[in-house]
Amino acid sequence: MNKSKEKGLEVIGRNVCEKILIPNYDRLKLRASGQWSRMLDVRTRGNTIEILGANYTHYMIHGRASGKLPPIAAIALWLKQKGIKANPYAVAKTIAKNGTRTFQKGENNLLKVLEDSKNKQEIALQVGKVLLPEYQQRLIEILKKLLKNGH
Repeated sequence: MNKSKEKGLEVIGRNVCEKILIPNYDRLKLRASGQWSRMLDVRTRGNTIEILGANYTHYMIHGRASGKLPPIAAIALWLKQKGIKANPYAVAKTIAKNGTRTFQKGENNLLKVLEDSKNKQEIALQVGKVLLPEYQQRLIEILKKLLKNGH
């Protein structure tokens, strides 16, 4: 992949993070330490943009089911960062018994914002601008070969 295209796709991925995902994360009041937003990473592979996140993203979106005691240290840190005065062990026991509120209510729309038609259209437009020069060049080469061969 040429460096210009790779850089262009990476910029699009970073813009998706900074202009769509992180504002939605804040709008949903999911920020505690801010670690989730800092851990977002963008990689490109071919014509694909990959956005990688924290390993606990699944729990932020879907919540945690009942049945298993969550890590108490993580609960204690989350309570502290949110400014909530509560016993971390008691919170962990309640989650183990009932699951989290997010799990009970169903998933939040942290990533569903990417399915919004306005956001999809804007992302597609930006990707098109990055990929268009490559496809124009390919088309020109094909047309030149066809003309040279008398087609």
